[in-house]
Amino acid sequence: MPAVWRKVKFVPIYCLTLGQQVEATARLTQKSDFVEPPFEFDVKEHEGRPSVEISTGVFHAHKMTHEAQRQMKDKLIELLVKILAEVFVLDVSEQSLKKLFYDEHALNRAVDFTSSFVTLGNVLGYAPKTSLDAWIDVNSEDFPLKRLEEWDAAERKAKDAAADKPVSKITKGTEEPPTSPWQGKTSHADMETISLIRLALWDRAQWSGTFFMWPENSEYPPMLALLFKSADAGIDIFSHWQKELGKIDKQDRLRFTIIRGINKNNIHAYRVVVGSNPEMNLAGDASKLFFMVNRMNTMEPSSGRNLTAFLAQYNLAKAYYLAPAVLQDGSSEPEPILEKSILKRELNVRQAWEIGRNDIDATGIRDDDEPIIPEGRSDAPVVEVIKWLKECSRSID
Repeated sequence: MPAVWRKVKFVPIYCLTLGQQVEATARLTQKSDFVEPPFEFDVKEHEGRPSVEISTGVFHAHKMTHEAQRQMKDKLIELLVKILAEVFVLDVSEQSLKKLFYDEHALNRAVDFTSSFVTLGNVLGYAPKTSLDAWIDVNSEDFPLKRLEEWDAAERKAKDAAADKPVSKITKGTEEPPTSPWQGKTSHADMETISLIRLALWDRAQWSGTFFMWPENSEYPPMLALLFKSADAGIDIFSHWQKELGKIDKQDRLRFTIIRGINKNNIHAYRVVVGSNPEMNLAGDASKLFFMVNRMNTMEPSSGRNLTAFLAQYNLAKAYYLAPAVLQDGSSEPEPILEKSILKRELNVRQAWEIGRNDIDATGIRDDDEPIIPEGRSDAPVVEVIKWLKECSRSID
């Protein structure tokens, strides 16, 4: 489930009432005489992210007939619906969506208000000057630039100085978590999506388990491999990580957490959570909201030997390798892909009962968990997390 972090104070959001934007790209192809009017579009996947390609035929934007304008409007609405479905995570009830789009005609009205093809021509003419170059007269007097640095040089220096300061740690919030990140006066300019998770790739890769490797009688870092059913998609995930993080995640931008004690009926069960590290994105305005996406996988082994041995080796080496591995079928030995490994130093190991509602790792708790709670700890923070998740699930249903 998506979560939201507020700078300095960490406040997880479980009940999102609007949409969370996923990183996407849009590309406009060249004009073509073979395109069905008014235009054609195709939503594809480009490097694990949604990509919208739009192809258009030749038409005069300021001389469109009423029928052509109607076709353009219908096609724009079709495009917007496709983008909403492919590029946004909408945590809104079906009833609310029907009311918004069918009863209130939100998209139709939005397109009516912004469609200005013919209107623009009526006001500014059929050849409006829409660029600065169009207004420049070659015979005008030239005024050469005299300043020696950028006009906002002071602001840039201030930002660089702020970026050099140590990153502040996230602290647990004490306020009641809001049901929506858009409560208050937070503007869209103060919101940013930070994610090292490319959803399309992870959906194809099918993360299905965790695999440990460690050397005997050595201080060499052990390996933690993520088991994927699709080798190509798993390799693509780590290839992009190597481009974004390097072969050594020096800044610990990728946050990796192991939550133990999630099931009192299986004391060896644990959950692995992977996502972006919000502490590396705290520079700037403390009121900013960060939207982040995690992926998690629950392991239910019959023994804790492998995890215990891996953690012992990690504590000795103070580092570990994170790599993809291919799981061909349930009986074969996993095959780690060593050339795609990334060296990491930070590893978060938590006990489920210690995680509270305003904890950064609260997104790794599920509403059906039965965590192991020490005797006499009736006030275990995780109880409130599970209660909150169940309330959110009921409100969404």
